[in-house]
Amino acid sequence: MTAQINIAIPTDIADIDALNRQTLAENYSTDWYQALIGSPQSCCFVVRVSEKKVEAEAAAETIKKIEQPVATTTTTDTTATQEKEEAAVATPTEATEATETTQEKAEAAVATTAPSMLTRVTQDNANMSDKPIDDAEMAGYILTTLQNDSKGGVVGNIVSVAVAAKYRRHGFATTLLQCAEGMLKEKFPEIKYIMLHVRKQNKSALKLYAKNGYNRGTIVRAYYSNPVEDAFIMKKPL
Repeated sequence: MTAQINIAIPTDIADIDALNRQTLAENYSTDWYQALIGSPQSCCFVVRVSEKKVEAEAAAETIKKIEQPVATTTTTDTTATQEKEEAAVATPTEATEATETTQEKAEAAVATTAPSMLTRVTQDNANMSDKPIDDAEMAGYILTTLQNDSKGGVVGNIVSVAVAAKYRRHGFATTLLQCAEGMLKEKFPEIKYIMLHVRKQNKSALKLYAKNGYNRGTIVRAYYSNPVEDAFIMKKPL
């Protein structure tokens, strides 16, 4: 897998919009995207991924090795036979746990194939090319901008963030958050914190943001539509 994180530019809008409509209920117009991405107060990133056959095969081989039983030296044939018999009569719970463990290891192995470029992007080292890497598709994006809080302080606002289902569990969401946070702080040193809204029942998103240092705060009633749902405001000091 080869990946590239770029600062979002107008030519990314069509792909951002397509991914947004695939993954989120909150959608926007082309004019809205153009205004946001073109604003000097925004920090927006996209990540594109190109699947490479040789690396995909390497990942598959890694998973295969993990799933193979580890060879051990036994003192007697009797011990080995007993272990096989115990495995054969394993309870459903034990069998399920074994399967889950193998799956977790497999997912961890795939995660290790995530691209090595998962580092903070700055204004100086961001790839600003209009041409994405060959055969790449949009894997994720983050859209952030500045706003003022009730006290007039400058804060960052994560307007929208999404990662395609097939590319989740590779660390892209965390990296996009880090890129946006880093760029906001670099461009606007006076910024106090970054905030976002998240659906109250979106447990996976709540877990992701909490893991990345965001604290759950005020509930905004009926913030979302389609379906109507309350939102948590989450904040992270910068």
